[in-house]
Amino acid sequence: MTTPYGSILYFAVLFAFLAPIVIAGLLGKRMPVYNAFVTLVFIYMMFASNTIQAIALIVFVFWQLALVRLYFNYRQKSNHGGIFVLALILSILPLFLVKVQPLLAANTTMIGFLGISYLTFKAAQMIMETRDGLIKELNSWDFINFLLFFPTLSSGPIDRFRRFKKEADSPIDPDKYANLLNRGIFLIFLGFLYKFIIAYVIQTNAITGLEYNLHHHVQFGWSLVGYMYAYSMYLFFDFAGYSAFAVGVSYLMGVQTPMNFNKPFASRNIKEFWNRWHMTLSFWFRDFVFMRLVFWMTKKKFF
Repeated sequence: MTTPYGSILYFAVLFAFLAPIVIAGLLGKRMPVYNAFVTLVFIYMMFASNTIQAIALIVFVFWQLALVRLYFNYRQKSNHGGIFVLALILSILPLFLVKVQPLLAANTTMIGFLGISYLTFKAAQMIMETRDGLIKELNSWDFINFLLFFPTLSSGPIDRFRRFKKEADSPIDPDKYANLLNRGIFLIFLGFLYKFIIAYVIQTNAITGLEYNLHHHVQFGWSLVGYMYAYSMYLFFDFAGYSAFAVGVSYLMGVQTPMNFNKPFASRNIKEFWNRWHMTLSFWFRDFVFMRLVFWMTKKKFF
């Protein structure tokens, strides 16, 4: 399995395939068919060495497509809450099984694959927005294109379907794309700095030594505190680097995928930190879980 954004070779192949998209964007044209071809190529690279995960991905996509289409068709005629809950449960079911199965058996789950969590968030989001009447029309191609958009496939950021579709359907302005291209290149270089330099330095020069101290009970208290901070910084720069790659490549493809981090360690409190860390996931839970729960509890007069 080829890890996305994991090697220089990956980027060399990536830039070779993105070159026609960049040229077309500077000319004010979109290439939806070629974009789909590039997506298939990189999904193949991700799963070529793991047939089981590849099959699981294909089955998952058709499962979610069937659920979303069936619920969309139903929603045009009726709006029963029980059907909505059933559709949502069935959408989340594969992810639930993947998370629960290791607790029940020692062997690795047969239905899991890289990126299943983020794809589940996208699919469940579609069902909830259909329930709200926000999605007025649904094309299978648009759904699959949104679900499998390869720059964000494995670990986000989590986009919104209506925003993604509106942008994908709109023509490209060459001047705006040139600015987007510059920003995308900057983010890719920022990703290199974060992931391959800063995160690597923290891993090799801080975490490794602190882990040794902890295992051998050398200055255990100070080592534990140091490890906590060092690993937090490593986690940020590694994940923020990946997110910068994903957003930067999205920009090169003419899609303004939302940013995932906004200087979280400059936050003044925990609430602000959470709103700056993995923002698309935080906002997803805010919009599709917390706000709905508050609305439901208010409607039922819990408070």
